[in-house]
Amino acid sequence: NMLIKEMKSKTLVELGEFEKAEKIIKELIENSSPNYEYYSLLGKINLKKKNKKEAKGYFEKALEINPHDDESIKGLQESTEE
Repeated sequence: NMLIKEMKSKTLVELGEFEKAEKIIKELIENSSPNYEYYSLLGKINLKKKNKKEAKGYFEKALEINPHDDESIKGLQESTEE
């Protein structure tokens, strides 16, 4: 069930359905143990929505959980660029 929701949220992101994807990911976060991939995905969504400040916070949270995640490191750098 959680895996299906995770796959659905990633598909929604690809389709540009950011709000729907965000809602599903936040539900996953509430109902599971900390998962850096969820926070990283929220960061990516917020970058696409041009919400760099929010994106930065999500990437930082992902890196607290997994400091070696390349996607989150890259996203954090993007979120701090002018």
